[in-house]
Amino acid sequence: MDVATVGLISGAVGVVGTFAGVTFTQWRSDRRDRARLDSEERREAARLAHDADLKKDERLFDHRRTAYTKIVEHYHGYTRAATEWDDHRQGDPPEDALEPFWLSLSEVDLYGTQTVSKAALNLYWAVYSVVFGAEMVNMHVPDPDLDAYFMYAKFVEAARQDLGLPPREEPIRREYPLRPDSLNSV
Repeated sequence: MDVATVGLISGAVGVVGTFAGVTFTQWRSDRRDRARLDSEERREAARLAHDADLKKDERLFDHRRTAYTKIVEHYHGYTRAATEWDDHRQGDPPEDALEPFWLSLSEVDLYGTQTVSKAALNLYWAVYSVVFGAEMVNMHVPDPDLDAYFMYAKFVEAARQDLGLPPREEPIRREYPLRPDSLNSV
């Protein structure tokens, strides 16, 4: 072999070796980048799924809170109206007087826990006995107002627990609540 052939072979081996080295290095870099991109895509998918779960939980919390608030508002509104109906300032209650309350129970059934649903239904029947009289629902309750108040307290405790609110430091009083007209005599 002459010097020119050896130089040519050395140059060819150098070029082919360099090309093979660059190709191998690029292939390994591509694999590393693909693994990194796959890992980032998995993390992003997990983050998006977590965000979607948080938004779903947030929406459900808002629905539950709204439904529970409606029940509390119905309790206060109907017990106040029952006082006026008892005093005949508004006449007798219409047959469908509690229909909005009854319809609100469906929201509690849909979004609330079973415990809160039962407490809301018990509160409904207690308010029903206050508005229409305990004998209308075959209840033998000595004081329907007090029974409704106790059912209200149980509902509020169950709703607070379901919403994850901290327990009250002092529980709702268990004695008969003061009526607005009795505050003037105190």
